[in-house]
Amino acid sequence: MYGLVNKAIKEMMIQEYGTNGWQAICEAVDLENDHFINLQPYPDELTYQMVTAAACYANQPVPDILKAFGHHWIKYTGQNGYGDMLNLGGHDLPTFLSNLDRMHAGMSHAYPELRPPSFRCETLSPNKLRLHYQSEREGLPPFVIGLLEGLGEYLNTPLRVDHSGPCDLDQNCEVFHIDLLEEA
Repeated sequence: MYGLVNKAIKEMMIQEYGTNGWQAICEAVDLENDHFINLQPYPDELTYQMVTAAACYANQPVPDILKAFGHHWIKYTGQNGYGDMLNLGGHDLPTFLSNLDRMHAGMSHAYPELRPPSFRCETLSPNKLRLHYQSEREGLPPFVIGLLEGLGEYLNTPLRVDHSGPCDLDQNCEVFHIDLLEEA
């Protein structure tokens, strides 16, 4: 994963647990240099180790940390140079989700080693969506739930997300159902 991802994890953990908490995570993964460069690729294993160490430090399950990181990712990217790109994605959730693959493709010039997930959004009814998420990386459905909830907040769209499990024929694909809720 690129340094941008690791920088976002670092920021989230410092916000939640302070610099001492972040230093404890660095020590747990033997990370001597925590200065990540946005456009530099880092081993996926490092990112997974950081998340696992954060979960251990926070005494929370890894899925809870991943979900929180999904929320944080939307805020982080919006505030750190990618707000315009988020705004171009669309002003409603179905449009935004339908444009995610194009957004990732547009980033490939800056991130030549990018291995992004793929998203396919189906509208089942005016208030129900089905999202197919395909990735070579395992264990990220909780992150996707947090990401979707964060997008709902970003787009002022109350929603509920349910992870339905793997796609029928593809082991690298997961299905999520999204209910768009009426505003109170």
